[in-house]
Amino acid sequence: MNTIGRVGFGLISDLPQINSLYVNNFCLIGMGLTVASVPFCENFVSLVVVYVLFGLFLSGFISLTSITLVDLLGLENLTNSFGLLIFFRGIASIIGSPFAGNSLKPKTLV
Repeated sequence: MNTIGRVGFGLISDLPQINSLYVNNFCLIGMGLTVASVPFCENFVSLVVVYVLFGLFLSGFISLTSITLVDLLGLENLTNSFGLLIFFRGIASIIGSPFAGNSLKPKTLV
């Protein structure tokens, strides 16, 4: 779905009447809703459906990143803005996992 979504969302965002920022925000909201729905999956099929939708929405978010940056900041600032965005995504990835892991440890009472 990721490959299909990248091509599909790219074609959709190329249409002149479609704002790529709205498509990007739609994909972010879709990713959040699919992740929030994981605890409600009762069987394997529902989990597969949720993650197929997550892959679809993720592909739109990833493929529209550079287009959104150009729309917001201009083509002359694309390299700097994309570099800063990737830098902060990396910092969030490094910091986020240990914080999430610490919250899942069982607490012991002394």
